[in-house]
Order: sequence, then structure tokens, then C-alpha cells
Amino acid sequence: RVLGLEVFGIYSTIAMGIFMVMLLQVGVGPALAHGISRACAQDDRQAERHAYTTAFYVIFLLATLGGALFGAILTFVPIPVLFGERYGSHADLMRPALWLGLGIVLLQFILSHTERTREGYLEVGINNAWGAFGNFLGGVALAIGISFFPSIEYLLLCVFGSNVVANDAAG
Repeated sequence: RVLGLEVFGIYSTIAMGIFMVMLLQVGVGPALAHGISRACAQDDRQAERHAYTTAFYVIFLLATLGGALFGAILTFVPIPVLFGERYGSHADLMRPALWLGLGIVLLQFILSHTERTREGYLEVGINNAWGAFGNFLGGVALAIGISFFPSIEYLLLCVFGSNVVANDAAG
């Protein structure tokens, strides 16, 4: 109710885009967890380091290329072309939120490296605990701040950014 129906609809559109990209999990994470797990089971520290380093460079390269591609799209492609003519009047409201969403996705993608490494060591409980902390942090931030900072960007930070912060703290 604080944002109004139109602005909340815009937030929902952007949030769904972020959520869909985060679900993709590109194939590097599962391969890293498998590689770490296999090397750990064989007590091969060199293979563990190799899997960790290789995955980091691949993830960083993919994040850089994806960030550059989507950054170029956000810079040069008009909002109505991306989302439809009905969003044209909201382009000034959407563009900063889309940039923030891109930053959150890229950070989450890079930080997933640490989560997948923990999965390889069968320490998923740590990921779950920090994820729960991130959800709690986001809920508290949302409850406290929605009256003071009613914006799409603030909602994105509460819902998605809190998990990035929690994952970074866990790393």
C-alpha cells in the first residue's frame, strides 16, 4: 500500500526478473561442489585448490561478461522495448532499480562460489544458517524502513540485498 499499485507492479516485475536469473545458477556451482566433494573424498588438496580456483575464474569471467552485456542493454535499449509500451512512462523509475538489480545479481552470482564450496565440503548447514540470517535481516529492515524509504530500490535491497550481505558475511 505504501508504494501504490503501479509502483508495486513495477517492483514485482523487476523482482521477478532478479528471481528468475538467480534460479538459473549457470552450471559452474554444481560442478564446483562436485569437484570439491570428490577431491575431499580422495584427500587430494591440490585438486580441491584447482577446482576452487578454476571455478572462481570462470564465475568471475561469466559475471564480467554478463554484467557488461546486460549493462549495455540497460544503457542503450529503451525500457518500452524491454518491457512493453505500458512501462514507457515509468522508465525513469525503472532504470535505477534495474541497475541495482543487476548489481545484486552479479554479487550473488560471484558470492555463490563460497556457498557451492561449502556444499562440496558437506557444510550446507552453514549456508542455511546464513541464509536464514539474511531473511531475518531483510525482514527487520523492511519492517523498520518501509515507512521511511518507500521505494523500489529499498524493497530490492531488503528482499535480495540482505541475502547478499549475509552470504558475504559468511564467506
